[in-house]
Amino acid sequence: MNYQQSPTSYDSSDTIAMVIEIVCGIFGMLGMGWIYVGNYIVGIGLFVGWLVMLFVGMLIPTLLTTVTLGIGAFSYCCLPPLGIVGAVISGLRLRDYVRNTGAQGNVVFLIIAIIVALLLLCLAIAIPLFALGGFAVISESMGSY
Repeated sequence: MNYQQSPTSYDSSDTIAMVIEIVCGIFGMLGMGWIYVGNYIVGIGLFVGWLVMLFVGMLIPTLLTTVTLGIGAFSYCCLPPLGIVGAVISGLRLRDYVRNTGAQGNVVFLIIAIIVALLLLCLAIAIPLFALGGFAVISESMGSY
């Protein structure tokens, strides 16, 4: 008897990469699954693009809320579903990429990428907070004269 492997059987690399991409993407670190399988350019591009999109996605509703005297706050409701949909789409595309290329994951690069991503996310949160604190100190000191 001659047994042949089914063309639809895959190892777990495609599923692992997809789960990493979706879970990390939901938590603001889109692209980690791509880095896991060795496609660093796409992974870094997705991560940086995701950070920019999150920043713009927070800036526009804030401006809308200010201009519309609070009515624009409802636009914040769109951000979580868009983030989840973006992460799922990227995860599914990654799964297809792994199946088509046979790429294998590397946990070391994933760990390094997650550590760097967490540091960048902390900086992305801390810098505006420090800037707002500085503006508050300046405006308070100017108002006391």
